[in-house]
Amino acid sequence: MTCPKCNSENVQIQSREYKPKFTAPIILICGGIGLMFFGIGVIFGVIVGAIIGTIVDSATPQASQAIMVCQDCGYVSQPINQTNLGTPHHRLFCSSEDSNLDVVRNDLVKGTIIIVRIKIDNDAPFDIVDNSTTCLKLNDGVHVF
Repeated sequence: MTCPKCNSENVQIQSREYKPKFTAPIILICGGIGLMFFGIGVIFGVIVGAIIGTIVDSATPQASQAIMVCQDCGYVSQPINQTNLGTPHHRLFCSSEDSNLDVVRNDLVKGTIIIVRIKIDNDAPFDIVDNSTTCLKLNDGVHVF
C-alpha cells in the first residue's frame, strides 16, 4: 500500500475505536422545539436535550475502524485496498496484470458518500466507491466515457 499524499510505502494499518456523538444534535433539536413552543423554553429544551443526549451516548456501542497511517508524513486515511478484479459481472474487468486502464478513487476528503458511476462505450455501467481500484482491459481505439 502507498500513502496517497506522499506515495511512501511505509504505511501501517491500525484499528481505532470510535463512538458517534449524538449529544449536540439532540440539544439543538430539543432547544429548538422549546423555543418554538414555549418562547423562553429554550433553556428547558437544552437541559432536556443534554439529558437525552447523555443517555443516548452512553447506550451507543463503540465500534472499531481500520485506518491507514503513513509513517513518513503522518497522513491518516482509510485503507485503499478494495480492487475489482476479473469477474463475470462485467466484461471489461480484468486482473491487474492484464489491465491497460486502472480507475482509482482515493478518499482524500472524509465523510464523502458519493458513488461514481462509469460507463464506457455501450457496456454496462459500473460503480466506483471510496478507496477502490478497478482494473479494466479495453480494446485499442477511441472510447467514449
